[in-house]
Amino acid sequence: PDGEILWHNKKHICVLPEHFTIEGIGKEQVSGLMKNPDEFNLQYMLNPDSPTRKKFTRGMIQTISRVPEGLNYYLCVDPADSEEKRACYTAMKVIGIDHDDNWYWVDGLFDKIDDRQRIDEALFLAKKWRVFEILWENLSFGRTDCRNFERASRLVPPHLRTWGSVREIGASKTSKDDRILGLNDRYSRRKVFWLEKILYYSKFEGKTIDLVEAQEYEFLGFPLV
Repeated sequence: PDGEILWHNKKHICVLPEHFTIEGIGKEQVSGLMKNPDEFNLQYMLNPDSPTRKKFTRGMIQTISRVPEGLNYYLCVDPADSEEKRACYTAMKVIGIDHDDNWYWVDGLFDKIDDRQRIDEALFLAKKWRVFEILWENLSFGRTDCRNFERASRLVPPHLRTWGSVREIGASKTSKDDRILGLNDRYSRRKVFWLEKILYYSKFEGKTIDLVEAQEYEFLGFPLV
C-alpha cells in the first residue's frame, strides 16, 4: 500500500506522513532509529529532494511587472555602521504580503550610508509604501538606530504615519542553516515574487543600480547548506 517501506527487513507504513518528523521518529524508534534526514525525506515523506543539500536556483525566481493590490507592507532594515570602503552595505527591503501569505519584494536599497541617511531613507520608504510594520536589526549600534528612528517618526504627521513602534530584531536562536532552509522552502513552494526591476541610485557608487539584478547574482551564488 501507499507509504509502505522496508526498513531493517521489516515493513513499515507511515500513516499521515506530514504528522511525523525525523526527530520524532528517531526518539520513538518507530523505524529502527532512522535518523538520516535524506532517507527520512525519501522513505517517509515520499519526497526525493534532499533537505540537507538544497540550493537556490534561477527557476525559483518569480518576477512580476506590477505590484498587486491589497498588500500589507513591511519594511525590513539590516543596517551597517560605516561608509568606509571595506564596510558592509546597509540593506532595506519593502515586502508586501497578501492574504495567501505570498511575499512580494517591491522596493528597497543596498548602499553604504551614514546614520542620518539610514533614518531618512527608512522614513522615505515607510511613508511611500504606508508600511504596516518596521523590523530593524538591533545588534550593536542598531539599538541606537531604532531610538533615532522612533524620535524621527514622532515628527511625521499622523495621517502619514501608518506604522507603530519599531520591532527590534535581535540575535536568533535558530541556526543560520535552518533559516536558510526555511527561506529555501518558501522559494521552492513559489511563495516569493520580485518586481522585474527595482532601480536605486547608490550614493556610494555614484550610479543607478538595479537591485533585482544584483540580488539575483547573490541569490544564485548563495552557499549550499
